[in-house]
Amino acid sequence: MGQNYAELGLDADVDLDLELDFNADAAVDWTSMAISRFQTLSDLELGGNKIRTEANKLDKLAEAEGTRALVDADNENSEEIVAMKIQLARLQALPEIVAQNGQTC
Repeated sequence: MGQNYAELGLDADVDLDLELDFNADAAVDWTSMAISRFQTLSDLELGGNKIRTEANKLDKLAEAEGTRALVDADNENSEEIVAMKIQLARLQALPEIVAQNGQTC
């Protein structure tokens, strides 16, 4: 190990050039790998965003369909049910009406 390049019959400049070429190739390989991993992560994040967006869309559609079903059910109420709801609203408002009349008398 104590031998120098000349003792081994090697040209130090040539060996240094080979080492630099190897290090440059390694750097290019590492950079390519890093870019590939970054692209993969970016693709996964984009895919995750698309899935979240689609899930939110489906959630809102389900909510809208439920609301529509309730509105449709309300619109199909018979006259008796409508009359009952009006009577119920009157009964619920009665304590406040009595309290207001008691204050004015």
